[in-house]
Amino acid sequence: MRSRSVIYLALAAGVFMLSASGVFAKVARAPAGIIAFYRLFFATLALLPWLLSHKNDRRELRSLSPIQYAEGALAGFFLAVHYVMWFESLRYTSVASSTVLAALQPLFSVIWGRLFLGERLGAHALTGGAIAIAGSALWGDLLALVSGGVISLYFFCGQILRRRMGAVPYSVLSYGSSAAVLALYALFMGYPFAGYAPGTWGAFLGLALVS
Repeated sequence: MRSRSVIYLALAAGVFMLSASGVFAKVARAPAGIIAFYRLFFATLALLPWLLSHKNDRRELRSLSPIQYAEGALAGFFLAVHYVMWFESLRYTSVASSTVLAALQPLFSVIWGRLFLGERLGAHALTGGAIAIAGSALWGDLLALVSGGVISLYFFCGQILRRRMGAVPYSVLSYGSSAAVLALYALFMGYPFAGYAPGTWGAFLGLALVS
């Protein structure tokens, strides 16, 4: 009974912290690409000490084939696109609406699972999914919805790679490559990496370390 209580408490804490993403992103006074970059950059830095201090995690990362590294980089690319679209959607719609629509990624996972893994869902699940996404026609809501579709591709890549590696090595690989993609995107767009208010830096850290 105690272990089940701990599980539910951890689940509730995880949902609470993840749901704070939209709030932190809304508070941050910076372009969506910069917000996304610092979220992934700081998260990668936070995970590096764990990776470097655990021999098995380092061994897993070193043992990956070039194709597996490419798969991890592809996952990072999808993650970068997701965050840019989601954080951009917060300029046009509410935190609640954006977060709910972006969290509909399991519905898109149904499509990828069916196409690439042959997974099937019953009629009730498919009908519920169709109802859940109906009515999202506004631009901000549409951005958030599409970002949910993109993040499902990230999870699809993770489903494949996580069969062969632990959570920390995979996170460092995907987060790090995502941060690299976002850095290039920010440079291309001419976004500044510095000069933001303390509250915005606090939001960056909140996204990386809390959410």
